[in-house]
Amino acid sequence: QVQFNNSGAFGGDAGLTYNASTDTLTITGPISMADNQWIGLGSAAGRIEFDDQATDEINFLNANVGIGTSTPTSLLHLLSATNARIFVGAGTNSSITLDRGSTSYDSTIAFETAAVNDWVVGVPGSSLGVTSDFAILDGLTAVGLYVTKTTNRVGIGNTAPGALLDLGLAGTTLGVVRLAGSTSGNASIQPPAVAGTPTLTLPTSTDTLLGRATTD
Repeated sequence: QVQFNNSGAFGGDAGLTYNASTDTLTITGPISMADNQWIGLGSAAGRIEFDDQATDEINFLNANVGIGTSTPTSLLHLLSATNARIFVGAGTNSSITLDRGSTSYDSTIAFETAAVNDWVVGVPGSSLGVTSDFAILDGLTAVGLYVTKTTNRVGIGNTAPGALLDLGLAGTTLGVVRLAGSTSGNASIQPPAVAGTPTLTLPTSTDTLLGRATTD
């Protein structure tokens, strides 16, 4: 245990000085830590631990870590007054893994504006009551695009697609397909509000609009 009462160099070493007026200890040079030793608030509080392993570890324990903020609200909280960027580089493969506890939980990435969800992308296990299906959601409830894992079906506005591509939701959202031509406008396929024959709306043009005629 070392106690500093007055300002000055410790043991005559200019690399270790104490300023009593600011209560500041200045160390010029490297600091070596023994295995599993730590710096922090206590052995069960926020601390940085140094662990001697085959690949050494620096562990942040019992604390949220803030970069650019003094009030982090999650395990890692990054904040910038201008642009913020996260870069992951590798000599071979690079990846980011989101590993949830079970299929009952979400594994998602949220895109927000002023702390309000615009879009959520990922596996919304608990939010929609599914297991491992993939979704792009407006918030956590309104479905934009939905892909089932077991059947590889895609739903747009539909969380239970009944075909490889299922547009809209019966009784809620009309499924309309519109195909744009480079010069002739749009061609639309629109089902009726109730079950029945769909309507095919073609653009006004004198060119070939649909299909191909052949003769023997």
